[in-house]
Amino acid sequence: MTQPLSVRFLQISDVHLGASTAASRLGYPLERAAQRAAEVQAAFARAMRLAVEEQCDGVLLPGDLFDGEAVDDAVAAAAFAAIRELAPLPVFLTPGNHDPYSPEGPYGVARWRLLAGGEGPPANLVLFRDERFVTVPWPGRPDVTVTGAAFLRPTAVRERRLQQPVVDPASLAPDRIHLALLHGSRDDSGLLQAHKATLPFSAAELAAQPFDYVAVGHYHSSAPIADPATGEVRGGYAGMPAFIGLDEEGEKSVLLVEVDLFSGPPRRRVVRARNRVVDPRRLHRLVVDVTGRRDLEQARAALVEQYERAGAQPVDVVAVRFQGRLAAELGRQELSEMAAGWLSGRCWHAAAWCAGIEPDIDVSRFLEGESRTLQGLFARELAARAGDPAVAPREREIARRALAYGIEALETGRIRRRWEPDVAGPAWSAAAGDAPPTAPEASGGDGT
Repeated sequence: MTQPLSVRFLQISDVHLGASTAASRLGYPLERAAQRAAEVQAAFARAMRLAVEEQCDGVLLPGDLFDGEAVDDAVAAAAFAAIRELAPLPVFLTPGNHDPYSPEGPYGVARWRLLAGGEGPPANLVLFRDERFVTVPWPGRPDVTVTGAAFLRPTAVRERRLQQPVVDPASLAPDRIHLALLHGSRDDSGLLQAHKATLPFSAAELAAQPFDYVAVGHYHSSAPIADPATGEVRGGYAGMPAFIGLDEEGEKSVLLVEVDLFSGPPRRRVVRARNRVVDPRRLHRLVVDVTGRRDLEQARAALVEQYERAGAQPVDVVAVRFQGRLAAELGRQELSEMAAGWLSGRCWHAAAWCAGIEPDIDVSRFLEGESRTLQGLFARELAARAGDPAVAPREREIARRALAYGIEALETGRIRRRWEPDVAGPAWSAAAGDAPPTAPEASGGDGT
C-alpha cells in the first residue's frame, strides 16, 4: 500500500486579543478584568507552545487574532513574539473582519516598526494580504499548499463567494495536500440575517471547493464541517481558545488536525481533528426559574440544581439568569444576595440578572369585561400601553412596571421596590471573601 502524504497542524482562531474584558457584561471588577485579559493572552501563547509539543508542521490561523485595528501595541507585540518563538514552524494567518489587513491595523507596514520588539514581522509568519484567494506553498513542504484571503476592512462581506471555486482546480496538483483558510459564517439554509452574515457559505459549497481541508474562523464554538453528500469531514471551526463575553459558554479550545492523502487512484483523503484545551476556565450560564418557589430556600434549591447540573468548578465563571414568576414573599435583591452568598467560594467570578422575572400576580380579572371600576380602568390602560409596539420601549417598560406595582398594591395593600430592571454597573464577584451586592440588582445587562 502506498504511504500517504501527511500534514499535522494546529488550528487557532478568534482569539480576539485586546478585547475589553472590563466592558464585558459579565461585570468583572477592574483587577479581575485585567487578570482575564492576561489569561486570554496566555492561552494564545500556550497554544503556540502546544504546536511544538504535538509535533505539528505549523499553525493555521483563520482570522480575528486581534479584536480590532486599534489593538494596544504591547498586546500585538506579545502575540507576534509568541509566533516568532514557534520558528521555524510556519504560521499561516488570514486577517478577519475584526483585524483586517490595513495600514492602521496591527499588520500594517507602518506599525511593524513598533511591534514585535522592533524587529518587524516574524520570519515564520505567512500573512495573506489580498482580498482574492491566493495559494502559497508550505515552507519546506513542496507537497502541501495553503490558500487564503484577507479582509481589508472591518466590515462584513455579504456575497457568497464559495458558490464558485475560489481558485482554479486545475492549478492544484492532485498528488499534493491542499489546505485553505476561511473566515466566514456557515449558513446552510441561506436564512442568516444579513447583518449577521460574514462571507456566508454552506457546507455543500465548502465541500465543492478543491481543498482537502478548510480551517474556518468566525464562530466561537468548535464544530466540524462535513460534506452533506458523503459525510466526509472537509473543514471545521476551532472555536476560540479562551472565552471573553457572556455568549461564549462551554469548553473553548484549539484544534489539532491531521490530513492524510492517498493519491490513488482513486485519490482519497483522511481527516482527523481533536480539540485541545489551553484555558482552564469555563463560562457557565445558568437559567434559574423561580416560578412556584415561595421562599429563599426553595429559590436556592433551584440555583443549586442548575449549578450541579452544569458541572461548574471553583475556577469557573458563573452567569445566573433568574426568570419566571416571582412570589409576593420574595424580592429581586433578596435573590441576588442569596446567589452571591451561596456562590461565594464556589466559582472565581459570578454575575446575576433578574430581568426575566415577572410578578406572580393575576392581572386577567382586572382586564375582563367593561368594568368601569378604578382598578379595571387602571389595569386596561397600562396593559394596553405596555403592549403597544407604537409606544417607545422605555415608555412600555415604565407602563409594565407601573402595572406590576399597582396590582401588587391592590392585592397586598403595600408597595415594595421589586420590579425595577437590572441597573447598570459591575456584577458581583462570588470569589471567597467578596461581599454581596448592595445595589438592588448586581449586573450590567439582562444576561441574554
